[in-house]
Amino acid sequence: MIILPALGFPISPFYIFAGAVFNPWLIIPVGLVALSINMSVSYALARHVWREPLQKKFAARWPKLFAIDEISAARITILVRAVPGVPFPVQNCLLGVLAVPFWTYIALSVLIQGCFLTGVVLTTQGALNQNGQTALWGGLIIGITLLSLHLFYKQRTMRT
Repeated sequence: MIILPALGFPISPFYIFAGAVFNPWLIIPVGLVALSINMSVSYALARHVWREPLQKKFAARWPKLFAIDEISAARITILVRAVPGVPFPVQNCLLGVLAVPFWTYIALSVLIQGCFLTGVVLTTQGALNQNGQTALWGGLIIGITLLSLHLFYKQRTMRT
């Protein structure tokens, strides 16, 4: 969960495998630490290695893209993390290249991905052990996370 997603491997199989093999109360904290390390390394790489070449290439066409304020940075982080289908490594690199402030990036990213990790681990564990209550809690965590992100973004969009 630390190295392979930084190289482009999807994160979802790790969540499912972790839920299938390990005790959820052990793997959730370990997974959060692994996610934090992966996100930090990916962010540093994108921010300090790839930002400058990409900024040179795209700044003339989209000058505001590389100059975002704190509020916009939080909104962009939530949007990127909430949109399904965007690969996890691409999310990390995009947010690093856009120079979202690190503490905003890491706090929101770990919170959102931590909810998905917890939900998928519990759902997988519950399904494999035929424990409907655990599977239901996992599904509820995922559903509430998605609904919260949708409502947050919708509220922010209506204000602007």
